[in-house]
Amino acid sequence: WYRAADEGLSRDEVQGMLKEVSEWISMTEQNYPSHIALNKNKQKGFFS
Repeated sequence: WYRAADEGLSRDEVQGMLKEVSEWISMTEQNYPSHIALNKNKQKGFFS
């Protein structure tokens, strides 16, 4: 919000940037290495 105010970004420009961030987060969550996280059976991951 500070950047938008400082640079005079429009609502559409801010919305586009937020969309890019949300797509990046989604892609990151979909592509994390599953062997390092807990699975649905709550077993420990590879590094746990």
